[in-house]
Amino acid sequence: MVFVGEPKTEWIKAYSVILATQTAVINKIQRHFHLSINESKTMGFSGARMDRFARKMIADAGLPPYPHGLGHSLGREIHEHPKLNRKKDEQIGPRMAFTIEPATYIKGEYGIRIEDTVCLNTEGLEQLTRSPKEMIIV
Repeated sequence: MVFVGEPKTEWIKAYSVILATQTAVINKIQRHFHLSINESKTMGFSGARMDRFARKMIADAGLPPYPHGLGHSLGREIHEHPKLNRKKDEQIGPRMAFTIEPATYIKGEYGIRIEDTVCLNTEGLEQLTRSPKEMIIV
């Protein structure tokens, strides 16, 4: 996240909420997947459940959740099914690459989205993008 000039307090708060949401989603997926591996099951997880979880965290912080889904799979196309979206419950499973991109937008004021691409492999969730998470002020 790059801010041009000193960010407003509300922007810093919003960024912190979105980062905490993304981190919580990643941790929740990682815990779920490790539990399923340890039980000799390679089950997926509900994309809709993760989307609802992220939206609740953002709403509980007093911010409007994103109008899009939490993420989507990647393949031959950039936006593929299965998706992490409350509108249609699809399973995300092992060996899938997908995005996790919570956000909040205040029309006419600002928007904050933190997006990373991850892959669910046999060792857990591997983060494929490695952008810095600290706020950069220029």
